[in-house]
Amino acid sequence: MKIVDDESSVYDYCSRLVESVKPWESKLIFYPFIFGSNAGVANSSAGFIGATKETSLAEFVAAIYEGVCFAHKSHVEKLMNINEHILDAPIRIAGGITNSETWLQMFANVFQRTLELVNVKENGALGTSMAAGVMAGVFPDFHAAAENMVNISKVIKPDPTMAGVYKQKYELYKKSVISQADVWANIENTVLLKPKAKELVCN
Repeated sequence: MKIVDDESSVYDYCSRLVESVKPWESKLIFYPFIFGSNAGVANSSAGFIGATKETSLAEFVAAIYEGVCFAHKSHVEKLMNINEHILDAPIRIAGGITNSETWLQMFANVFQRTLELVNVKENGALGTSMAAGVMAGVFPDFHAAAENMVNISKVIKPDPTMAGVYKQKYELYKKSVISQADVWANIENTVLLKPKAKELVCN
């Protein structure tokens, strides 16, 4: 079955699904811990919680979008324990999320902060070039390199009317992560039994 037409990307398809669900219409939660997590809960893994027979595909995709945003917000809160002013400036964002206007707006709404998109596809390559420029003496430091090499292509403002619902959903996400600690521990500590090979019977 073809779900994406020739004129659309998978991001376009997923974003259309997400846009069909209002944030207050679903409490489905997604833990985006496929590659591990610094959520503060040992052995945490990815998964959904809150699904029922009524849960739609659109709600699952929206939960994935939200879960990634919430995980990033959790990371930033930890960084704020080191530097409380980390969110004083706009957030510069990169990666796959920049392929979806819907996801970017959700990110801005969850953080209630302005986003800035850098006009470059390969951010790692840009960073390497900046480091090379500093080491070669082209720029005196990384601040100067950034001033000369980083260009903002787009600015996304948060929607203040979405602050309340996303605050509720983020708190629900954090509480549910903590409540899953015993579940994840049981999964990690359970050793599944492998059937013994049948013994050969010789007559």
